[in-house]
Amino acid sequence: MKRKKPYLDDTCLKIFKVMLSPKFRKKGARFNELFRAYTTLAKISKPSFTEHVNHLVKKKILKRKRKGKQYTLLLLNKDNIIANMGVRAVEEVNKELKVLTRLTKRPDFWERLPYIVADFFALHELLKVKAALEFYAHPKRTFEYFTAVELYMALEEDLILFLRLAVEKAFRHPEHKQQLAKAIEEAIKELESRLGMV
Repeated sequence: MKRKKPYLDDTCLKIFKVMLSPKFRKKGARFNELFRAYTTLAKISKPSFTEHVNHLVKKKILKRKRKGKQYTLLLLNKDNIIANMGVRAVEEVNKELKVLTRLTKRPDFWERLPYIVADFFALHELLKVKAALEFYAHPKRTFEYFTAVELYMALEEDLILFLRLAVEKAFRHPEHKQQLAKAIEEAIKELESRLGMV
């Protein structure tokens, strides 16, 4: 049985993520500029890169815009479901990371960390459900929405990684470790009580 090709392969997804970076998200990128940015992350030949970029254009995730006679820009096509979902996810994660960074400066951050983690994990799960509901609302565009939701979840994982790193950092400092361990126990008891488990 012939295996069906994915809607977007790993290389296409990586190119798309590069296009979602602050440098290219709004202003776009020239082909060579995008190629150089990609090759700092992974090795690829120019012909293969061209093929993948053309695939993204064919799927209308990227679009080309002529800039006079000099060059053509590659831009995210905001009218496309996948591109739109990707931009939304990046903006959401950036907003949440700013809030989280601000919270790390609070003197009671390590004591409050379990509650902060719980709140952000809850937000993360609700955003996934929201994205999934959009997916189920458009059954005729299954592949596009499935890819869009997968991408949204992958980008949201950046936020979860940031939280995990904060917890790991805490355990490197004895004073933070004690504060965090105590706060975790209290947070678990409070949540169990709220859910009627005790």
